[in-house]
Amino acid sequence: MAALGPWPIRRSGVIKLVTTLGVVAVLGGGTLLAANVVEVSAAATTTLHLSTTAAGASCNNTNPSAPVCSGLASGETVSVSGTGFSPGALASIVQCNSELSQPVIFFLGNDIPVSCSPLAIVTIPTTGANKGKLAGTHVLTTGTVGPPITGQPVTCQQVTPTSSTIAGCTTTGTVADAANYPCPPTPAQQAAGDTCVLAIGDQAGDRAIGVILFGTETPPTSSTSTTGGATTTTGGGTTTTGGSTTTTGATTTTTGTTTTTTSPTSTSTATQVSASAVTLGASGSVSDTVTVRGTPTHGSPTGNVNFYVCQTGTSGTLIRGPCAATTGAHVSTAHLTAGTGNTATAPSGSFTPTSAGTWCFSAVYGGDSIYTGSSDNTSSANLDANECVLVTPSPSTTSTFISSAKLTLGPLNSATDTVTVLGNVVGGAPTGGVTFYACHTSVTATFTVGPCPTTGTPQDAGVALLTGAGATSAATSSVFVPTSVGTWCFSAVYGGSSTYSGSSDNTSSTNLDSNECLLVVPPSADAITSDPNASARAGFSSSFLITTSGSPTAVVKKKGKLPKGVHFKNNHNGTATISGIPNLNKGIGVYHLTIQATFGKGKTRHIVTQAFIYTVT
Repeated sequence: MAALGPWPIRRSGVIKLVTTLGVVAVLGGGTLLAANVVEVSAAATTTLHLSTTAAGASCNNTNPSAPVCSGLASGETVSVSGTGFSPGALASIVQCNSELSQPVIFFLGNDIPVSCSPLAIVTIPTTGANKGKLAGTHVLTTGTVGPPITGQPVTCQQVTPTSSTIAGCTTTGTVADAANYPCPPTPAQQAAGDTCVLAIGDQAGDRAIGVILFGTETPPTSSTSTTGGATTTTGGGTTTTGGSTTTTGATTTTTGTTTTTTSPTSTSTATQVSASAVTLGASGSVSDTVTVRGTPTHGSPTGNVNFYVCQTGTSGTLIRGPCAATTGAHVSTAHLTAGTGNTATAPSGSFTPTSAGTWCFSAVYGGDSIYTGSSDNTSSANLDANECVLVTPSPSTTSTFISSAKLTLGPLNSATDTVTVLGNVVGGAPTGGVTFYACHTSVTATFTVGPCPTTGTPQDAGVALLTGAGATSAATSSVFVPTSVGTWCFSAVYGGSSTYSGSSDNTSSTNLDSNECLLVVPPSADAITSDPNASARAGFSSSFLITTSGSPTAVVKKKGKLPKGVHFKNNHNGTATISGIPNLNKGIGVYHLTIQATFGKGKTRHIVTQAFIYTVT
């Protein structure tokens, strides 16, 4: 339970209660002593501090002249300490209802309110660091707490400090009167501003007061209006109201000022966001619902609630935080609808986050003629984990298209790949980069669609997206020149952003795309049509096929040295094979060869060569 701040609680009435209470000291041997009642002045120098270890309860000592403990229950203990008391004096600690109209018991020179508990007595130290300091405990009671003394008459006649009738007091003249002033006070008494208090006083007239609130009981707030007195002069026929008085030879009767106190009842506001996580996009809307709780006396609160929303984090981790009304975006103003159990609720309406990260709501209830306002998650003091939602990046869609479906092998023939990444109207056009890959998926003359995994070396890495129409962005690869005949396929991978998750096209069998592949055919002239690069791993078997095109069928040879364990073989069908197991110790390295294809004999002979690199790792 959050600590309560300073608040006014019928202060004049509380002082009067303490003044009326006085002190009855119970000494050893059963001897009873009473201290004379001393009027408490505004300049009283006592201070009071309350504390408790009860679960769910807390004490606020911001105002040392009226500290407050809340969330208490019967049987729980409140520790009391204070300064400014008279050394050596006996002091009493009693629990009372603060209603001023209650009957009293006149006992040993003191008017003791009928609601007060039996007296607990402590002695104020006379020496050392604790000189003049009060220390004691009180075990709380709920329901009927009094009377403080049994067997004594209950009366509405107050004897001290002057003989007078207690205004509004009624009594049956029995101890049953204490039941009319319980702890916590009745709803009507709470509505009038009453609470239960711990009243402390010593024999020297030093007084202190502390407020105790039970369960969900909340402190009232007060507003005071004063109407001026009227003076009427009789016998001379002159009457003056609200100002100076002119008296003409007769008796003057003055009616005193009347003070009326009204006590708006405080409320508590709780809110709940509709989802703990959503995905960014048009379907990722959330809403907030507020519940404002009143009291059984006054029922469901009425009025309006203002909702606000703030982005408290941009990462993929939920970062809870408050949303101040002064800095948050105003979502809506909603009217409360009465509910069950003295509550009222209101919905915020739908809100669609505009970016990924954490978004937190807050709600501010403005109060009505009966209830004071309250709020939830507007600051660190009322932080509410139920008010925040994690918005995850929206999924993106990646589609690609190669510039040509068929090429003739040759240095002047090339292709490019273009990717389009689609977002949504909420997140807008995607940003970030795309990586392109190119793979040789088949060496045959038949068009063979296949994926291009991301395990190889990228053709282009991190090509920046350019904003396109609507919620799209695009990027194009650099020029790619195929080095051998057969089928070549591209793939593209979008890395994502804070707004969108990554996506890809043609990287596996699950997103296979025939638009990402092209067929490379041999040139019409004599040519070596296989790739000019091959690789192998030392200690592992490998094989690479060299192919040619032309007529008549070429004889294929090599010039240059291969690693130990690898051999070159002319297949006598226009192809040759480089195969074997590179030696682990002496085979690793880069080997530069020249592949030679000879077409025909004699004067019609035509030789084509290719620079070839064989790499062993």
